[in-house]
Amino acid sequence: RSGLAMATLASAALLAGPAPAQELTLGTKLELNTLDPHFFAAFPTGSSHPYLYEKLVDYDEKLNLKPALAESWRRIDDLTMEFKLRKGVTFHDGSPFTAADVIFTVERVPNVPNSPNSFAQFTRGIDRITRVDDHTILVRTKAPSPQLLQDLSNVFIISSKAAAGATTADFNSGKAAVGTGPYRLVSWVNGDRLVVERNDRYWGGRPTWAKVTERVIGKDAPRLAALLSGEVDAIDAVPIQDIERLKREAKFALFRGPASIVQYIALDSARAESPGVTAKDGKPLGRNPLKDARVRKALSLAINRDLIVKKVMEGSAIAAGQLLPAQFPGTHKSLGPDPFDLPRAQALLKGAGWGDGFRIVLTATSYRYPNDSSVAQGV
Repeated sequence: RSGLAMATLASAALLAGPAPAQELTLGTKLELNTLDPHFFAAFPTGSSHPYLYEKLVDYDEKLNLKPALAESWRRIDDLTMEFKLRKGVTFHDGSPFTAADVIFTVERVPNVPNSPNSFAQFTRGIDRITRVDDHTILVRTKAPSPQLLQDLSNVFIISSKAAAGATTADFNSGKAAVGTGPYRLVSWVNGDRLVVERNDRYWGGRPTWAKVTERVIGKDAPRLAALLSGEVDAIDAVPIQDIERLKREAKFALFRGPASIVQYIALDSARAESPGVTAKDGKPLGRNPLKDARVRKALSLAINRDLIVKKVMEGSAIAAGQLLPAQFPGTHKSLGPDPFDLPRAQALLKGAGWGDGFRIVLTATSYRYPNDSSVAQGV
């Protein structure tokens, strides 16, 4: 169990008024660094690439799987799943979406060079994909794979015609950035903005906005200032300290809900000795107290999650006892957080032979997640 698990409430604010000429300008904290949908598995790409590209299966807002480019699927045997692909779908260049594009995509994923976090983690369990016809494929895995649908929900499908032989640079230039998504690429400037326009041939219906500009405004204060001035129509990752202020202003609408982001402490419990754990005077211990479950439990009991949620996160989080909020699939409703119980924590430490304590280094991110450094200080 982690020493702290706390689910963040995601928030976004919208200027309550029509944008001119059906154009929408968004201010985002996330910095999109590539248009190659297979180069870097990360938050920014997962957030912005769905304008342009789609997957076989996707998630709804509750993280339940739903059909996307695959209309349906069924399991043939323990290793094989059949997918029926959506008919009548075209790429932005007018070419039809077929089984060949799925096969091409899955073959490309593990071969993208220099990826800092490869999408191959989602395809390595696939043994082969067989084309039955243009709109039917069989996906065979190397071993029984209950996570196959979840894995495929992370892989954007690209055009075998537009992306044949394409490099990441070809995607970034826009040359190969051809998908089936609701918007087409207009322009992209790394670290600055992404501009897309409505795809009138989109199979899923006419998109709301004729043009969308997504501006990267990484710092909280400038992003909020852009919203307040009307420079952008909406922002994500609303600064926690400004949520109540926005609630009081009628011209803004605030949207919030549990996010699939959990701040947690990963304890170095596997190694015989941990470089971050020493005696109180800084000298080596010769063993790792974190290997003892009683010590790990004591650390968990010694953290006042409720107080951190109330004071540090100003109510914009939920104390958690597992790695997703309980309303998401794969969680258990009864796994609540450990209570704050110092006497019990001290008793566990003493029983484990560490009644006099030890020193531990807590390493945390800063400005990656909401109030992350402040949460670490609170811990």
